[in-house]
Amino acid sequence: MKLQYIDVHAFRNIHNQVVSFSPGCNVFYGDNAQGKTNLLEAVFIFATGKSFRTQKWKELIPENELSFWMDCAVTSDKRNQQLKIFYTEKEGKKLHINGVEAENEKEFTTHLKVVIFTPDSLSLVKGTPAQRRNFLDFAISQLRPRYAAYQKEYARLLLQRNAQLKYITRTGFGREMMPVWDEDIAKLFAKMTLYRRSYVDRIKPVAIEKYSLVSENKEHLRLKYLSNVPEDVTEEGELSRYFLQVLKKNLEDDIKNQFTGVGPHRDDLLLFVGGHPAKSFASQGQQRATVLALKLAEGEIFHQDAGYAPLYLFDDIFSELDEKRQKHLMNTMEDKQALLTTCSRHVNPFSEQGKKFFVENGVYTEE
Repeated sequence: MKLQYIDVHAFRNIHNQVVSFSPGCNVFYGDNAQGKTNLLEAVFIFATGKSFRTQKWKELIPENELSFWMDCAVTSDKRNQQLKIFYTEKEGKKLHINGVEAENEKEFTTHLKVVIFTPDSLSLVKGTPAQRRNFLDFAISQLRPRYAAYQKEYARLLLQRNAQLKYITRTGFGREMMPVWDEDIAKLFAKMTLYRRSYVDRIKPVAIEKYSLVSENKEHLRLKYLSNVPEDVTEEGELSRYFLQVLKKNLEDDIKNQFTGVGPHRDDLLLFVGGHPAKSFASQGQQRATVLALKLAEGEIFHQDAGYAPLYLFDDIFSELDEKRQKHLMNTMEDKQALLTTCSRHVNPFSEQGKKFFVENGVYTEE
Protein backbone atom coordinates (compact mmCIF):
# COMPACT_ATOMS: atom_id res chain seq x y z
CA MET A 1 0.00 0.00 0.00
CA LYS A 2 1.38 3.39 -1.04
CA LEU A 3 -0.05 6.89 -1.02
CA GLN A 4 0.60 8.36 -4.47
CA TYR A 5 -0.52 11.96 -4.08
CA ILE A 6 -2.93 14.27 -2.29
CA ASP A 7 -4.83 17.20 -3.83
CA VAL A 8 -6.06 19.69 -1.21
CA HIS A 9 -8.33 22.73 -1.59
CA ALA A 10 -9.27 25.17 1.20
CA PHE A 11 -8.19 22.95 4.10
CA ARG A 12 -6.79 25.04 6.98
CA ASN A 13 -4.01 27.14 5.38
CA ILE A 14 -3.71 24.87 2.31
CA HIS A 15 -5.60 26.43 -0.58
CA ASN A 16 -4.71 24.67 -3.85
CA GLN A 17 -1.91 22.15 -3.51
CA VAL A 18 -1.09 18.85 -5.17
CA VAL A 19 1.70 16.91 -3.45
CA SER A 20 3.12 13.76 -5.08
CA PHE A 21 4.79 11.42 -2.63
CA SER A 22 7.79 9.14 -2.84
CA PRO A 23 7.14 5.48 -1.93
CA GLY A 24 9.92 5.96 0.62
CA CYS A 25 10.61 8.83 3.01
CA ASN A 26 9.07 12.26 2.42
CA VAL A 27 10.55 15.07 4.53
CA PHE A 28 8.63 18.31 5.01
CA TYR A 29 10.63 21.09 6.63
CA GLY A 30 9.96 24.72 7.46
CA ASP A 31 9.14 27.06 10.33
CA ASN A 32 6.30 26.41 12.74
CA ALA A 33 2.71 27.26 11.72
CA GLN A 34 3.43 26.97 7.98
CA GLY A 35 1.30 23.91 7.22
CA LYS A 36 3.47 20.84 7.84
CA THR A 37 1.11 19.29 10.39
CA ASN A 38 -1.93 20.33 8.34
CA LEU A 39 -0.81 18.03 5.52
CA LEU A 40 -0.42 15.09 7.91
CA GLU A 41 -3.86 15.86 9.33
CA ALA A 42 -5.41 15.76 5.85
CA VAL A 43 -3.83 12.35 5.17
CA PHE A 44 -4.96 11.06 8.57
CA ILE A 45 -8.57 12.00 7.75
CA PHE A 46 -8.45 9.80 4.64
CA ALA A 47 -7.28 6.90 6.81
CA THR A 48 -9.69 7.28 9.72
CA GLY A 49 -12.47 9.68 8.79
CA LYS A 50 -11.38 11.83 11.74
CA SER A 51 -8.95 14.62 12.56
CA PHE A 52 -6.35 14.04 15.27
CA ARG A 53 -6.61 17.71 16.29
CA THR A 54 -10.31 18.60 16.44
CA GLN A 55 -13.76 17.04 16.46
CA LYS A 56 -15.27 20.13 14.82
CA TRP A 57 -14.79 19.89 11.05
CA LYS A 58 -15.86 23.49 10.55
CA GLU A 59 -12.51 24.44 12.13
CA LEU A 60 -10.80 22.85 9.11
CA ILE A 61 -12.30 25.42 6.73
CA PRO A 62 -10.27 28.63 6.32
CA GLU A 63 -11.80 32.02 7.00
CA ASN A 64 -13.90 33.34 4.08
CA GLU A 65 -14.42 29.81 2.72
CA LEU A 66 -17.59 27.73 2.92
CA SER A 67 -16.17 24.27 2.21
CA PHE A 68 -13.07 22.19 1.62
CA TRP A 69 -12.40 19.22 -0.61
CA MET A 70 -9.47 16.93 -1.17
CA ASP A 71 -8.68 13.71 -2.95
CA CYS A 72 -5.85 11.20 -2.98
CA ALA A 73 -4.75 8.01 -4.71
CA VAL A 74 -3.78 4.86 -2.83
CA THR A 75 -2.13 1.94 -4.61
CA SER A 76 -2.37 -1.58 -3.20
CA ASP A 77 -2.21 -4.97 -4.89
CA LYS A 78 -1.60 -3.16 -8.19
CA ARG A 79 -4.97 -1.40 -7.85
CA ASN A 80 -5.43 2.35 -7.72
CA GLN A 81 -8.12 3.63 -5.35
CA GLN A 82 -9.24 7.23 -5.74
CA LEU A 83 -10.56 8.70 -2.50
CA LYS A 84 -12.33 12.05 -2.23
CA ILE A 85 -13.70 14.06 0.69
CA PHE A 86 -16.01 17.06 0.34
CA TYR A 87 -17.23 18.99 3.40
CA THR A 88 -19.52 21.93 4.05
CA GLU A 89 -20.79 22.98 7.44
CA LYS A 90 -24.36 22.88 6.11
CA GLU A 91 -24.28 19.45 4.42
CA GLY A 92 -21.56 17.71 6.40
CA LYS A 93 -19.01 15.40 4.81
CA LYS A 94 -19.36 13.34 1.67
CA LEU A 95 -16.97 10.46 1.01
CA HIS A 96 -16.32 8.99 -2.42
CA ILE A 97 -14.37 5.95 -3.63
CA ASN A 98 -13.50 5.94 -7.33
CA GLY A 99 -16.24 8.49 -8.00
CA VAL A 100 -18.96 6.58 -6.13
CA GLU A 101 -20.26 7.79 -2.78
CA ALA A 102 -19.18 5.44 0.01
CA GLU A 103 -21.94 3.61 1.87
CA ASN A 104 -20.39 4.58 5.19
CA GLU A 105 -17.20 5.75 6.85
CA LYS A 106 -16.11 2.18 7.55
CA GLU A 107 -16.04 1.36 3.83
CA PHE A 108 -14.15 4.57 3.05
CA THR A 109 -11.40 4.04 5.63
CA THR A 110 -10.40 0.51 4.59
CA HIS A 111 -7.99 1.66 1.88
CA LEU A 112 -5.34 3.64 3.78
CA LYS A 113 -3.78 2.54 7.06
CA VAL A 114 -1.50 4.76 9.12
CA VAL A 115 0.68 4.90 12.19
CA ILE A 116 0.84 8.43 13.57
CA PHE A 117 3.26 10.16 15.92
CA THR A 118 2.73 13.76 17.02
CA PRO A 119 4.08 15.69 20.02
CA ASP A 120 0.77 14.87 21.73
CA SER A 121 1.69 11.18 21.45
CA LEU A 122 4.10 11.69 24.35
CA SER A 123 1.03 11.59 26.60
CA LEU A 124 1.21 7.81 26.14
CA VAL A 125 3.89 7.90 28.82
CA LYS A 126 2.93 10.78 31.10
CA GLY A 127 -0.79 10.93 30.39
CA THR A 128 -3.85 9.14 31.70
CA PRO A 129 -4.72 5.44 31.40
CA ALA A 130 -7.45 6.46 28.92
CA GLN A 131 -4.79 7.76 26.53
CA ARG A 132 -2.92 4.45 26.65
CA ARG A 133 -6.18 2.54 26.17
CA ASN A 134 -6.89 4.72 23.13
CA PHE A 135 -3.51 3.73 21.68
CA LEU A 136 -4.37 0.04 22.04
CA ASP A 137 -7.90 0.46 20.72
CA PHE A 138 -6.81 2.39 17.60
CA ALA A 139 -4.06 -0.11 16.79
CA ILE A 140 -6.32 -3.14 17.28
CA SER A 141 -9.17 -1.59 15.29
CA GLN A 142 -6.92 -1.06 12.26
CA LEU A 143 -6.08 -4.77 12.35
CA ARG A 144 -9.43 -6.15 13.44
CA PRO A 145 -12.44 -4.09 12.27
CA ARG A 146 -14.70 -6.34 14.37
CA TYR A 147 -12.99 -5.00 17.49
CA ALA A 148 -14.10 -1.47 16.60
CA ALA A 149 -17.70 -2.74 16.51
CA TYR A 150 -17.28 -4.38 19.92
CA GLN A 151 -15.77 -1.18 21.27
CA LYS A 152 -18.65 0.94 19.98
CA GLU A 153 -21.28 -1.42 21.40
CA TYR A 154 -19.43 -1.61 24.70
CA ALA A 155 -19.36 2.20 24.98
CA ARG A 156 -23.11 2.30 24.30
CA LEU A 157 -23.95 -0.33 26.93
CA LEU A 158 -21.59 1.23 29.47
CA LEU A 159 -23.28 4.60 29.00
CA GLN A 160 -26.70 3.00 29.50
CA ARG A 161 -25.57 1.05 32.56
CA ASN A 162 -24.10 4.18 34.16
CA ALA A 163 -27.33 6.06 33.43
CA GLN A 164 -29.28 3.27 35.15
CA LEU A 165 -26.96 3.48 38.16
CA LYS A 166 -27.69 7.21 38.45
CA TYR A 167 -31.42 6.54 38.10
CA ILE A 168 -31.27 4.01 40.96
CA THR A 169 -29.35 6.49 43.12
CA ARG A 170 -31.88 9.21 42.40
CA THR A 171 -35.11 7.18 42.74
CA GLY A 172 -34.28 3.99 44.61
CA PHE A 173 -35.89 1.96 41.82
CA GLY A 174 -34.52 -0.13 38.95
CA ARG A 175 -32.19 -2.66 40.57
CA GLU A 176 -34.10 -5.48 38.92
CA MET A 177 -32.92 -4.23 35.50
CA MET A 178 -29.20 -4.57 36.28
CA PRO A 179 -28.83 -8.29 35.43
CA VAL A 180 -30.12 -7.48 31.92
CA TRP A 181 -27.39 -4.89 31.38
CA ASP A 182 -24.73 -6.94 33.11
CA GLU A 183 -25.07 -10.11 31.06
CA ASP A 184 -24.60 -8.28 27.76
CA ILE A 185 -21.84 -6.01 28.97
CA ALA A 186 -19.91 -8.89 30.57
CA LYS A 187 -19.68 -10.63 27.19
CA LEU A 188 -18.15 -7.50 25.66
CA PHE A 189 -15.85 -7.09 28.67
CA ALA A 190 -14.50 -10.54 27.91
CA LYS A 191 -14.03 -9.97 24.18
CA MET A 192 -12.25 -6.63 24.61
CA THR A 193 -10.00 -7.96 27.35
CA LEU A 194 -8.91 -10.89 25.19
CA TYR A 195 -8.22 -8.66 22.19
CA ARG A 196 -6.14 -6.23 24.27
CA ARG A 197 -4.22 -8.96 26.10
CA SER A 198 -3.40 -10.66 22.83
CA TYR A 199 -2.25 -7.43 21.22
CA VAL A 200 -0.02 -6.46 24.15
CA ASP A 201 1.53 -9.94 24.12
CA ARG A 202 2.36 -9.47 20.43
CA ILE A 203 3.57 -5.88 20.57
CA LYS A 204 5.69 -6.37 23.69
CA PRO A 205 8.77 -8.12 22.20
CA VAL A 206 8.73 -5.90 19.10
CA ALA A 207 8.53 -2.68 21.16
CA ILE A 208 11.35 -3.89 23.39
CA GLU A 209 13.50 -4.57 20.33
CA LYS A 210 12.70 -1.17 18.75
CA TYR A 211 13.45 0.63 22.01
CA SER A 212 16.84 -1.07 22.25
CA LEU A 213 17.68 0.15 18.73
CA VAL A 214 16.61 3.73 19.37
CA SER A 215 18.22 3.90 22.84
CA GLU A 216 21.43 2.04 21.85
CA ASN A 217 20.74 -0.58 24.56
CA LYS A 218 21.35 1.98 27.31
CA GLU A 219 18.26 0.81 29.18
CA HIS A 220 15.40 -1.60 28.58
CA LEU A 221 11.67 -1.15 28.04
CA ARG A 222 9.03 -3.32 29.70
CA LEU A 223 5.27 -3.42 29.10
CA LYS A 224 2.47 -4.88 31.23
CA TYR A 225 -1.27 -4.85 30.65
CA LEU A 226 -3.00 -3.99 33.92
CA SER A 227 -6.51 -5.39 34.20
CA ASN A 228 -9.11 -6.11 36.88
CA VAL A 229 -8.99 -9.74 35.79
CA PRO A 230 -6.56 -12.32 37.20
CA GLU A 231 -4.07 -13.42 34.53
CA ASP A 232 -5.04 -17.08 34.91
CA VAL A 233 -8.60 -16.32 33.69
CA THR A 234 -8.00 -16.74 29.96
CA GLU A 235 -11.03 -18.32 28.23
CA GLU A 236 -13.79 -16.06 26.86
CA GLY A 237 -16.66 -17.80 28.61
CA GLU A 238 -14.70 -17.89 31.87
CA LEU A 239 -13.89 -14.19 31.52
CA SER A 240 -17.53 -13.34 30.89
CA ARG A 241 -18.66 -15.27 33.97
CA TYR A 242 -15.93 -13.62 36.04
CA PHE A 243 -17.03 -10.13 34.99
CA LEU A 244 -20.65 -10.99 35.65
CA GLN A 245 -19.82 -12.07 39.20
CA VAL A 246 -17.74 -8.93 39.83
CA LEU A 247 -20.46 -6.64 38.48
CA LYS A 248 -22.99 -8.32 40.78
CA LYS A 249 -20.63 -8.13 43.76
CA ASN A 250 -19.80 -4.45 43.14
CA LEU A 251 -23.35 -3.31 42.39
CA GLU A 252 -23.90 -1.36 45.62
CA ASP A 253 -20.53 0.40 45.22
CA ASP A 254 -21.38 1.20 41.59
CA ILE A 255 -24.75 2.64 42.64
CA LYS A 256 -23.07 4.75 45.30
CA ASN A 257 -20.41 6.01 42.88
CA GLN A 258 -22.85 6.22 39.94
CA PHE A 259 -20.45 4.59 37.48
CA THR A 260 -19.21 1.11 36.59
CA GLY A 261 -15.99 0.54 38.49
CA VAL A 262 -14.67 -2.54 36.73
CA GLY A 263 -14.01 -3.42 33.10
CA PRO A 264 -11.75 -2.60 30.15
CA HIS A 265 -12.54 1.11 30.57
CA ARG A 266 -10.52 0.97 33.83
CA ASP A 267 -7.50 -0.93 32.49
CA ASP A 268 -4.04 0.45 31.74
CA LEU A 269 -0.85 -0.26 29.81
CA LEU A 270 2.05 0.04 32.25
CA LEU A 271 5.42 1.14 30.83
CA PHE A 272 8.77 0.70 32.57
CA VAL A 273 12.16 2.08 31.47
CA GLY A 274 15.27 0.73 33.15
CA GLY A 275 13.07 -1.05 35.68
CA HIS A 276 11.30 2.16 36.78
CA PRO A 277 7.78 3.38 35.97
CA ALA A 278 8.20 5.54 32.88
CA LYS A 279 5.37 7.83 33.93
CA SER A 280 7.29 8.95 37.01
CA PHE A 281 10.96 8.57 36.11
CA ALA A 282 11.51 8.68 32.32
CA SER A 283 13.44 11.65 30.92
CA GLN A 284 12.12 13.58 27.92
CA GLY A 285 14.40 11.60 25.63
CA GLN A 286 13.33 8.30 27.18
CA GLN A 287 9.65 9.26 26.85
CA ARG A 288 10.11 10.02 23.16
CA ALA A 289 12.09 6.80 22.61
CA THR A 290 9.35 4.81 24.39
CA VAL A 291 6.56 6.24 22.26
CA LEU A 292 8.59 5.78 19.07
CA ALA A 293 9.22 2.15 20.02
CA LEU A 294 5.48 1.60 20.53
CA LYS A 295 4.61 3.28 17.24
CA LEU A 296 7.24 1.35 15.27
CA ALA A 297 6.03 -1.87 16.89
CA GLU A 298 2.43 -0.98 16.01
CA GLY A 299 3.47 -0.67 12.37
CA GLU A 300 5.46 -3.90 12.47
CA ILE A 301 2.56 -5.91 13.90
CA PHE A 302 0.23 -4.46 11.29
CA HIS A 303 2.70 -5.41 8.54
CA GLN A 304 2.90 -8.98 9.84
CA ASP A 305 -0.87 -9.41 9.80
CA ALA A 306 -1.89 -7.40 6.73
CA GLY A 307 1.04 -8.33 4.51
CA TYR A 308 1.90 -4.70 3.77
CA ALA A 309 3.29 -1.81 5.78
CA PRO A 310 1.13 1.11 6.90
CA LEU A 311 1.97 4.72 6.07
CA TYR A 312 3.93 6.41 8.86
CA LEU A 313 2.95 9.99 9.74
CA PHE A 314 5.68 11.41 11.98
CA ASP A 315 5.26 15.02 13.13
CA ASP A 316 8.31 16.72 14.68
CA ILE A 317 9.80 13.33 15.36
CA PHE A 318 13.45 14.31 15.80
CA SER A 319 12.94 16.82 18.60
CA GLU A 320 14.92 15.78 21.71
CA LEU A 321 16.59 12.86 19.92
CA ASP A 322 20.36 13.13 19.63
CA GLU A 323 22.11 12.49 16.33
CA LYS A 324 22.81 8.82 17.06
CA ARG A 325 19.20 8.09 17.99
CA GLN A 326 18.05 9.91 14.87
CA LYS A 327 20.33 7.71 12.78
CA HIS A 328 19.05 4.51 14.42
CA LEU A 329 15.47 5.63 13.78
CA MET A 330 16.24 6.33 10.13
CA ASN A 331 17.73 2.85 9.73
CA THR A 332 14.55 1.20 11.05
CA MET A 333 12.41 3.24 8.63
CA GLU A 334 14.53 2.75 5.52
CA ASP A 335 12.12 0.49 3.59
CA LYS A 336 8.85 2.16 4.66
CA GLN A 337 6.76 5.00 3.26
CA ALA A 338 6.74 7.90 5.68
CA LEU A 339 5.71 11.55 5.82
CA LEU A 340 8.01 13.26 8.27
CA THR A 341 7.93 16.88 9.43
CA THR A 342 10.76 18.87 10.98
CA CYS A 343 11.84 22.47 11.50
CA SER A 344 15.40 21.62 10.43
CA ARG A 345 16.42 21.93 6.80
CA HIS A 346 19.32 19.55 7.49
CA VAL A 347 17.14 16.44 7.85
CA ASN A 348 17.25 14.44 4.64
CA PRO A 349 15.16 11.46 3.45
CA PHE A 350 16.48 8.19 4.84
CA SER A 351 15.90 6.28 1.61
CA GLU A 352 17.37 6.68 -1.86
CA GLN A 353 13.93 7.19 -3.41
CA GLY A 354 12.92 9.81 -0.84
CA LYS A 355 11.72 13.37 -1.42
CA LYS A 356 12.20 16.63 0.43
CA PHE A 357 9.76 19.57 0.52
CA PHE A 358 10.07 23.11 1.83
CA VAL A 359 6.83 24.27 3.46
CA GLU A 360 5.84 27.93 3.68
CA ASN A 361 2.35 29.37 4.16
CA GLY A 362 0.61 26.20 3.00
CA VAL A 363 2.74 25.77 -0.12
CA TYR A 364 4.84 22.59 -0.59
CA THR A 365 7.88 23.04 -2.82
CA GLU A 366 9.80 19.92 -3.79
CA GLU A 367 13.57 20.30 -3.77
